[in-house]
Order: sequence, then structure tokens, then C-alpha cells
Amino acid sequence: MANGELKPNFVEGVAQRVIEACRREDADARITYVGRDEHERTRVRVRAGGNASIESLQRALSRLMPYAKVRTSVDTLDGSATAEILVPTAADEYAMAHGAASQTPLHRATAACAAMMMMIGVGMWIATAAEPGLRDI
Repeated sequence: MANGELKPNFVEGVAQRVIEACRREDADARITYVGRDEHERTRVRVRAGGNASIESLQRALSRLMPYAKVRTSVDTLDGSATAEILVPTAADEYAMAHGAASQTPLHRATAACAAMMMMIGVGMWIATAAEPGLRDI
């Protein structure tokens, strides 16, 4: 197995969870595409069977995988609804979680405090180094 390559069972498992979530909203929903993109993210497209609104499928997929990108569309020719979910990689999830955590008030306060302490420390070092009697020690 190449570096970063996932087992085929992972893609099948994602597809199975997606269709199960969609079928809770629409018993006639069916998968029309399962694949990987150039960044190794799993992409699954589901066509609604007509028993559910496109919004309900979108909510079901968003609840299933909160960090995934969910897109929906309605074909204007036949009125069929399609939902597509792009499942992030572990690295994508880490980056999104890190970004969300860095925006919390506690993290921001800690970072501001650390920056202030760094400035005080540098100022004290400059003041100590600039004193004429201490340079000869």
C-alpha cells in the first residue's frame, strides 16, 4: 500500500454510512457516484428518490460528518435532487479542528499573554544589556 493510500474498505464504509443517513430521510435515495479526488478525499453523490427535500438530505449528511463539505443541486430539466458530500482527509480534519480551536477565547487570551511576556522579557534583556556597568562583568 502506497504512503497515504487508504484501504478500499474505507471508501465502501463511507459510502455505506452516507446512504444509510440519506435513507433515513428518503427510503428511495441511491448512490450515483463514489470516488476519490486528486487530494485523496472521498466523494459520494446521492440522488434523492423524491420522498425527501434536498434540505433534509443536506442536514442528514452534515450531521453525519460535520467537517465534510456538502453540496446540493436540483436538476432543472427533470427536477431530481442530488446531494454530494466531500469527506475530508485526516490532515484536513486536523487543520479545521486546529483552526477552530485557535479561535476560542482561552487560546486567544493565552497567546496574547505569551506575546506580552515575550515583549517584557526582550525589553528587560535590552535594558540590562544597555547598562554600562554590567557589560564589564
